[in-house]
This record gives sequence, structure tokens and C-alpha cells, in this order.
Amino acid sequence: MKRTQLKRIIREAMQFAPTAQEEAEKINAQTGAGYVTDQAFWERQGVVTGKDLALSVLGQTYSDYFKELHGFRPRHRPYKTVEEYNTAIKDLDDYYDAMIEQEKLDVEQQAAIEKERRELEELMPGEFDFQDVPRQSGMGRRIAESARSKSQILRITRGDITTMVRHMLEKNNG
Repeated sequence: MKRTQLKRIIREAMQFAPTAQEEAEKINAQTGAGYVTDQAFWERQGVVTGKDLALSVLGQTYSDYFKELHGFRPRHRPYKTVEEYNTAIKDLDDYYDAMIEQEKLDVEQQAAIEKERRELEELMPGEFDFQDVPRQSGMGRRIAESARSKSQILRITRGDITTMVRHMLEKNNG
């Protein structure tokens, strides 16, 4: 049986059957829950009246819901009235709704962070963005060009480096 069904039934029928057996029969008829309908069974559990059964069912519902939300059963004493349980279950519902809302906010915030990270990543230079380095360095001076003109700049290709390495190896080995 769902919490909402149970709360509705109890709110609608705040008049309880005189015995736990009759109350269990009434709850079963309204919800199909399947509670035991033997008065002796209920009396062995310390549940005699219909109100006692309603408190027991609400107490278990509250305890299960509390554990579902917090990961452990409540440690305080059980409530004494149906109204106290209804209020406590409503408080758990409100807490659950707040948790869901916070999760939505967290997801939105994480999405914004990821979007900003991607935008920053796009602004960062790539692996090959340093091939064309600036030719100026501080105070407008040109590196390696101050002594010679552009036509005198030494350009070394990969083939030139390969030839130089071979030449060095031959010189050292020969």
C-alpha cells in the first residue's frame, strides 16, 4: 500500500473500528493491502483496537519512509496520535520534495559548470597553435632579427636536421 493511499484512508475515516480485526478488514477492503484479519494475532502484537492498528500501520509507514530517505530508522520514540504521524509523514514528504528540488538545482549547476569548462577549453591554445609564435619580445625588440634582416633568417627543415644528424653519426663512427 502506498503512503498516499494510507494517509487518505486515515484522513477520510478518522473513526476507527472497535477492533483491530475489523480495522484490518476495512483497510484491506479499501486498499487490497492484505493485513492479517485475526484479532488474536493482533492482540499478541499489543494491538487491540482499530485505532491501535492505525497507529501501528502509520508507525511502520513512517519508519519505512524515514529509512528510505535517511538510510536508517528513526531513533526517537513513536508518536502517540494519528495527527502526529500524519504531520511527521507530511514533513518527510516536504523533505523529499526539497531533496528533489535540490537535485534539480545541482544538475543545472553542474551543467553550467561543464558548459563554462568547455568554453574555456575552446579558448585554450591547441597542440599546433604554437607553430607561429610572435616575433616580438618585450619592448618591441625582435628576437634574432635585430642583427640581420628577414632575408637572412636561417630556416632549417626536417630534411636538414636528418642530414646533419647522419653527418654527425658518420663523423663520430668513422
